[in-house]
Amino acid sequence: MASITRKSYLAGDLSQMESAIANADSLRAFDDRLQFAMQEQLRKARLYYLMGVDSINSMQLQPLPASTYPRMQLSELMPVALSARPEVRAAALAIESKAKSLGWEKAKVISFIGILNARREHDGKLALGPGFQMPLPVFNFNRGRIMRARAEMEQAAYLYVEAKRQVQLEVQEALAQYQAARQTADLWQLNRQPILNTADQARKAFEAGEISYFFYLQTVLQVTDVQLRIVDADAALRRAAVQLNYALGRQML
Repeated sequence: MASITRKSYLAGDLSQMESAIANADSLRAFDDRLQFAMQEQLRKARLYYLMGVDSINSMQLQPLPASTYPRMQLSELMPVALSARPEVRAAALAIESKAKSLGWEKAKVISFIGILNARREHDGKLALGPGFQMPLPVFNFNRGRIMRARAEMEQAAYLYVEAKRQVQLEVQEALAQYQAARQTADLWQLNRQPILNTADQARKAFEAGEISYFFYLQTVLQVTDVQLRIVDADAALRRAAVQLNYALGRQML
C-alpha cells in the first residue's frame, strides 16, 4: 500500500501528506513484525526455562486447539474454592490447634467453625455467639490465662474469616474477568467467518476488475486486524481461565 501511494504521489494523483501517512503505516507494521518476532523468541525461551528444557530446538510447539470454556456460576465455584484453597485450611487448622490446647472436643471445634462460617458482624466486630464460651476449669479459674486464651482464639477466628474473605474476593474478581473474556471471545467467534470471508470476496472482486488493488489491500488489512483481535481474545480467555483455576485452588477449566 505504501508503494502504491508513493507511485500515486509521484504521478500527481495524491498529496505528499497522504503518501507520508501510508509510509508511516508501513513502517509501523514493519516494526510490529519485528517486535512480534522478538516476543515469540523471548516467550519460547521463558517457556523452555520453566519446563527445564535445555535447548530451544529440542521441541516444536503446536497451535492450541480452539478454546471451549463453559459458563461458570459463582454459587457453584465458591464452595470449591473455600474447600480447596490451602490458606483457608491452614486458618482452620490454627483454630483446631488453639482449641486442642483448650481441651475442646472435635464437635465443639466443628460447631465453632460453623459459627464463623455463618457469622454476623456488628460494629466491625465478630459476633462469635454462645459457641465461643470456653470451659473455665481448664485454667483453674485463672482469669489472666482465660483472657489470653480467649484473645488467641479470637485472633485465630479473625485470621480464618480474613482468609475466607480474601479467597472470596479473588474468586469474584477472577470470575468477572473470565466472564468478560468469554463474552468477548464468543462475540468474535460468532462474527468471525463472515468477516474472514470478506477477504476472499474482495479478491474475487479485484480479479473481476470491480475494485482496485489498493482497495483490495485495504480490505485484507482490515481482515488481518480482525484476525489479530480474535487471537488476542482467545489468549485473554485462556489467561482468565488459568487465573480462575488459581483462585479456585484446583483445576476446574
